[in-house]
Amino acid sequence: MKKEVIAIGLLVVFIINLSSVLAIRINEVELNPAGDDSGNEWVELYSAEEIDLQGWRLINGDDGVFDLDGSFKGFYIVEFPSQWLDNKDEKVILKDYENKTIDKTDVFADSSNNEKPGSFARAGFLNLRLKMMRIIVQKKRK
Repeated sequence: MKKEVIAIGLLVVFIINLSSVLAIRINEVELNPAGDDSGNEWVELYSAEEIDLQGWRLINGDDGVFDLDGSFKGFYIVEFPSQWLDNKDEKVILKDYENKTIDKTDVFADSSNNEKPGSFARAGFLNLRLKMMRIIVQKKRK
């Protein structure tokens, strides 16, 4: 009986971890790009599965809402037409069509005013993307 309970517990943990790997998530945020922030800020989403964004939205630290639309699989960049993110004390929340929080960042800041989204980047996905970019560059050089 004890082995069965442990096996069921491990299965539940595996399923929860598998669903978090396949789920959509906030991958990177650029809230302080070089030059003017207006029209240059962005949030990168990632999903291993096809996601329909109809009815989904991003919410910032000031409770501003940015509605999402379309569908994607892989990396998806959400560009804001005007300044939507603050350079300090900012957070981003991703909500689905049922208003359920799917992912959120911690409160963070970026005072660098550069092209590096290092203020919020999930290392695993960033490293994967950098490896993919290196492969593409190497293929172009040949």
